[in-house]
Amino acid sequence: MKLYKSIWVVAALAGMAGTGCQKFIDVNKNPNLATTADPALVFTNALNQTAYFAPRGGNLLGSYWSGYWGHSTSYTTGTPEKTYSFSNGDFTYWGDIFDNLNDYQLVINSADAKKVSFLKGPAKIMKALRYQELVDLYGNVPYSEAFKGIELFQPKYDKAQDVYDSLIVLLTGAIADLKANALPASLGANIFYIGGGKTSADWIKFANTLKLRILMRQSLVTARQNFIKDEIQKILTEGSGFLTEGMDVACQPGYAKTSGKLNPVYAYTGFDQNDASVQGRDLYRISKHLIDTLIASDDTVRLKYIADVAPGKRPANAPAFYQGLKEDYVGVEFGGEGDEYLAPKTSPIGPGLVVRGEGTKAQVVFTAAESYFLQAEAAERLGIAALGSSKALYEKGIRESFRLLGAPASAATELIGGSADFDAAANKIEAILYQKWVALANFNGLEAWAEYRRNDYPAVPFSVNSGQIGKKPVRLYYPQDEVATNGDVVKAQGTIDVYTSRLFWDVR
Repeated sequence: MKLYKSIWVVAALAGMAGTGCQKFIDVNKNPNLATTADPALVFTNALNQTAYFAPRGGNLLGSYWSGYWGHSTSYTTGTPEKTYSFSNGDFTYWGDIFDNLNDYQLVINSADAKKVSFLKGPAKIMKALRYQELVDLYGNVPYSEAFKGIELFQPKYDKAQDVYDSLIVLLTGAIADLKANALPASLGANIFYIGGGKTSADWIKFANTLKLRILMRQSLVTARQNFIKDEIQKILTEGSGFLTEGMDVACQPGYAKTSGKLNPVYAYTGFDQNDASVQGRDLYRISKHLIDTLIASDDTVRLKYIADVAPGKRPANAPAFYQGLKEDYVGVEFGGEGDEYLAPKTSPIGPGLVVRGEGTKAQVVFTAAESYFLQAEAAERLGIAALGSSKALYEKGIRESFRLLGAPASAATELIGGSADFDAAANKIEAILYQKWVALANFNGLEAWAEYRRNDYPAVPFSVNSGQIGKKPVRLYYPQDEVATNGDVVKAQGTIDVYTSRLFWDVR
């Protein structure tokens, strides 16, 4: 298939020996006590944990609630997702994210003393990435008093908007750190590489792009308009730019065709180390909504990379990478029941992400396509001409989506000249948002769900098994563990209604 121009490759192979992909290196999680941990090893492990979270955490839930996936009826599972009825014992991502954030904070705290100051900038960028995910799931969270260890077991919560503002400051600091402490070429690929080189430049592009995501998430809040425009202008003045063609942020910690060391998407939604189907291959299904939408918009080339043919329609002698007629792609209604949605009759995740036998590809964390769609929306919605033509940025986003999937560039050109013609779009912002929604499919369901809550677009049907007719979740509950250990602070956030307690940026 294809190669990714990766922002990093994490390959501490010696640390992998005899371990699983879930935890390559065991480190002390308290940054105040872990005084002897090697920040470089902590950092590489933390990157792996960030990548590992995607298919097993936010991407999974977000793919259901943003209209991408459903469940085959070969298994009885997924009731909280399908009914929108859940408790603080479901979807408990809080602990995993804070566990990961602890590692990045340890690197930030110890990098100077350990004479690896060049890791501070990247660690701050990754801290900002994970914190945005945390805020987008839960709203108010500990920030200013977080990571105090034994000094403070019950940190206060900062307001979500204040955390967002702090992340902009954090990313600005990360850029300054990267400029002051360039990544040494002597590190080589045994720790990480950046595209074709080993400089700080691409990490800075990543930081700027993440800034733009954080800013654009707030773009419908009227009171934030001037702040957003000013901050985007600061990015443009800084001058390093954003992620460009081929610059998908990806993690590669030395994935191998060994149990516990496979690419996490492959292992969770595809196949095992012997390339035999795992349960997830029969459970997770592309939604009827997504398939029907792609067919209706004459986007059948990307369809055949986002979805795979239904197993019952695959010829016995078909190769691992196989594409059929559009009729061979059969989606499930989210929450649907009955034999028509059994695994043999419906489409699993497609070859743009999972192909039998290809279990060691890099794990994508942030795509170049998203970078272009963020810029296109900012140019069109906010009128920031210095970003460039919204049409040109939009078209580059589509082309990057095709490239990431491994689809032919000629098909992207045909789509741009056809149903995705920007000039013909009656609502150009909606055209950008729709193409971004397609480009995020399979790769980042968590981001897609956040964008759906922000925009209420594109339309996503209710689960047909919804226990809350007319209501979809707009956030998650604080988890039971947090309620048990920091209950007074949780109570201070007020009564949480997951159907009406919208986050500050969710104003539609």
